[in-house]
Amino acid sequence: LLMAMRTIMVSFPFIQTARQEGGEVSSSNGAGVSVPKGFESRIDKIGRGLFYIIFALAPIWFLPFTVFPAAQNKQFLVTALVFTAFILWLVKVLSTGKIVLPKTILSFAVLVFLGITFLASLLSISPVTSFWGNALEPDTFFAFLVYALAFFMIPAFFGKPEHLLKAVFFFAGGTFILILYSIFQIFGLFILPWDFTKQVGFNP
Repeated sequence: LLMAMRTIMVSFPFIQTARQEGGEVSSSNGAGVSVPKGFESRIDKIGRGLFYIIFALAPIWFLPFTVFPAAQNKQFLVTALVFTAFILWLVKVLSTGKIVLPKTILSFAVLVFLGITFLASLLSISPVTSFWGNALEPDTFFAFLVYALAFFMIPAFFGKPEHLLKAVFFFAGGTFILILYSIFQIFGLFILPWDFTKQVGFNP
């Protein structure tokens, strides 16, 4: 896989000629491709930022003008941001020639589970529905693929303990807002204007 990626890099001259302003370059990967100084760190920052958005907004995200305001739109948000992070990771791999992924028993278990889910979807009564679902359901093979990508992308972008602590902070902030909103709901304080939110059981 790495050799194939290096071949792709050689095929893209704009990657080979990438330069920081002033012509300063910090390193070169195994394929002889020059990497702009600070490029990898910028990619990592953007990737972490995408996951920070997921951690902060996933507990409270909903869109009121859709058929399924909460669950479907949470799944769409997570899917869009995870795939964007995956594309950034691919750009980093193609530019640096390095693949950094967690090598643990848990990683192997995730891959095995994904393979079993793939086979189960393939052999199901309705393979298309099992693979893709009808409206981004969270229990399809595609959804599990998104979860697996997130599992592998987080270690790739979160290289220091403080990065994880910051992620916990963002998730705690979103969860706190959700808890506060739920308390208001319990006491009949409906702060959102839409009719479907004015129910005690509504939870974004």
